[in-house]
Amino acid sequence: MMKIDKDIDLQRTRISKKAIVDMISPEEKALKEFKLRLGKKGLTPEAFFRICDTTYQQTITVDQFKTALKTHKIWLSRGQNKRMELIMDEDMEGHITL
Repeated sequence: MMKIDKDIDLQRTRISKKAIVDMISPEEKALKEFKLRLGKKGLTPEAFFRICDTTYQQTITVDQFKTALKTHKIWLSRGQNKRMELIMDEDMEGHITL
């Protein structure tokens, strides 16, 4: 009987954790995944931006951002890539600023 109670408690915990994860927006999930993958490469988002900004203009194009993701092998899903572009390019003009 104690094992059953323990299993029930474990299932409740899993369900509540899943409910919390489901409340996170796709944009937040994409950002979290982006930061996680950068962290595995030893980079912060700011450091990654500075790597992309080779001309020190404090702005890069969305295409430069996408190319840098491929160059540094930061693999995100197609949906996450698109969300990252939308998040980073706030004014939708094709440029990302620090």
